[in-house]
Amino acid sequence: MNTINRRRTQLSVAVVAALAIFAVAAVMLLAGSTPAQATTAALTPDDGAAQPRPQQTDKTPTTPRHATPEPCPGETGNPKGEAASLVQSGHIALFDVWWNPVEKELTNTSCPPTVKHVPAQDAVPPSPGNPGREATPAKDVRSPSDIDIAKTVIHIPNSARIDLNAAGTPYTSTKYPELWKADAKEDRDTNGDGTPDGVGDGFVWALPACPPDGMAAADDLCIIFSAALLNLSDWTDLDAEAGVKIEYLLDHVHQTDIDKQDPRYTLAYDFPGTADATGKLTALWDSSDAQVAEMRVTPGEYERPMLFFTSRGTYEFQVHIRGNPDIQADDPVSPDKSVTSDMREYVIHVGAEADLGVAGTVTPQSPSPGDTVTIAIAASNDGPDAVPATKVDVTLPPGLTYVSHTPAGDTFADRAGVRTWNAGSLASGASKSLAITATVDAETHGRQLAVTAAISGTETVTITETVNKVKTVTQYPVLVADPDPSNDTDTDTITVAARPNTDPMFFVMRSVDERSAPGTTVGDPVKVADPDSGDTLKYSLTGTGADQFTASSVAEGAQIQVADGANLDYEVKAVYDLVLGVSDGKDANGNDDNKVDHTIGVRINLGDVTDSFGATIKVSNTSPNVGEAVTFTVALQNPPAPLHELGYIFQERQGGRETERDASRGDFGSVERSKSAAGTYTYDVGYWQWINGNDKTNHIVSNVVTVTWSASD
Repeated sequence: MNTINRRRTQLSVAVVAALAIFAVAAVMLLAGSTPAQATTAALTPDDGAAQPRPQQTDKTPTTPRHATPEPCPGETGNPKGEAASLVQSGHIALFDVWWNPVEKELTNTSCPPTVKHVPAQDAVPPSPGNPGREATPAKDVRSPSDIDIAKTVIHIPNSARIDLNAAGTPYTSTKYPELWKADAKEDRDTNGDGTPDGVGDGFVWALPACPPDGMAAADDLCIIFSAALLNLSDWTDLDAEAGVKIEYLLDHVHQTDIDKQDPRYTLAYDFPGTADATGKLTALWDSSDAQVAEMRVTPGEYERPMLFFTSRGTYEFQVHIRGNPDIQADDPVSPDKSVTSDMREYVIHVGAEADLGVAGTVTPQSPSPGDTVTIAIAASNDGPDAVPATKVDVTLPPGLTYVSHTPAGDTFADRAGVRTWNAGSLASGASKSLAITATVDAETHGRQLAVTAAISGTETVTITETVNKVKTVTQYPVLVADPDPSNDTDTDTITVAARPNTDPMFFVMRSVDERSAPGTTVGDPVKVADPDSGDTLKYSLTGTGADQFTASSVAEGAQIQVADGANLDYEVKAVYDLVLGVSDGKDANGNDDNKVDHTIGVRINLGDVTDSFGATIKVSNTSPNVGEAVTFTVALQNPPAPLHELGYIFQERQGGRETERDASRGDFGSVERSKSAAGTYTYDVGYWQWINGNDKTNHIVSNVVTVTWSASD
């Protein structure tokens, strides 16, 4: 290859994906819709502004007549081995020629522009405040040159494949005999006897023709041959009989040093082509018949062929352009001598297409800090093609630390915080899995941790190149097109268990004995400061057990007391943590409200009262009538055991004088008494314990009850 084109060895990755979308449009076009017009059409040789093309009327010098393409953007080259660039969409003037008036030569630019469609506009009549607008026809306009073809591999995905043997195909052997013959040169063994049968696989790949002027360009990729930057009047005929002024010479370079048989061929057709009497279309170029093709383009116009490729793989092309400039007699180049542009090299790759998918699951879903979790990653390929190299990027969030993975033989390398699983080749319909072990970091209580996995596949483009007269083979990774990228990523989120925690707060401490009577004050009042004099302060107690106490307003602040019905038992609950709130019943503007203005924690500790032997006497009626009986009962508290060791005396007194006594062993229990005359009497009971025949041990006396008998009416 020409050493002028060594720049192409510096491939980058933007062009390979462009054809992926474009090739889908190719299938739509090829599946039965009317093929796009491929004949030449005139375009203005500028960036879209409506400027008339200057015409050369004599041999006198004129102002520059040819637009100069914009330079390529970005870097001038990329290191070998970097993935090739993918062009995902666009109407691309890939083979673009222009005249360099300084060097007096044609240049086949390596920075082709895109061609955008501008729809027609209807005329708008003038109106007050609006000057109106003249009608303009639809046209295609060029963008600045923005694709560095020297760093590009054009990638056609498998979705552009055509089955020549499909029922109803428009690509019959009668209409496209050259296409069928080129496919047959694959010379496959179809019956399995080990002998090639001189037939192909019946599949070809197509890059559709770009739409003509006046028709909107699809978003998908298509390629045109461009002489739009040349003026028709500046060129004389190369072939007077055919009227040829500019021709592209394309050489399909077969990689025979890689594949000695190399059955990959390129064909180009003009659409809509005119069939002969037998219905046959003639190819503009058939590289299986002649590697070099002459593609003729009229100066100032574009040629829109439809390209076919017979096999998957890499296609390399050398392109140069020849023309006969109509220059002045005193120029160093003779008017009758043609000029040829530099050789440029292009690569088109018919690549794989595979619906890759990835799923990630983390278990357990609610771990605690320090726990181990397992991240299960499943990579799958739903085809239709195999993927030579599959990788899954796994992002572990802060809070998860990688420990190990299984199978250990699979590479799972860390790069800039993302671990990449190199899953290797993945056949159509196949799947692989990876189990990752990680630990949950400390101080992650309650946090959500998301693990994300993203899958992609690449295949290798192999290109032969001559650099400094040495032929080399260079390989570049190219992304495998994915027809459904929606399942290319997956995220699973876990939630680390929370640790219960109560916020600290200031508190005051108070105490009161268990079994204290209602109204008993609980320590000193809690002091309260109210800058507004005259406010009525209201207090509230909240928290578990707040119903055992009340808080009332006193001069010093809030006095806590034992509530009515309280049952304070040290053995049941020894500490009460409550919140004391205060409100003055006003907001900041002095309006009424019920908001609690301030709170403080109050801890109330119960005192443990030592239990002792006691007795309580009760009477059923303290005001009976004469002759009516009343019942006396005695309840013991913590009596010694056994009860037969107890002795008691039940005493009745009137006016301080004992009038009756009952004494016995055991528990008193209950007894009835009545009176025949009116009078007032007091009663109590005394107990003592008999120990070894001695009495008066643990002697106690109960409370005293008074009963007044009255004469009946």
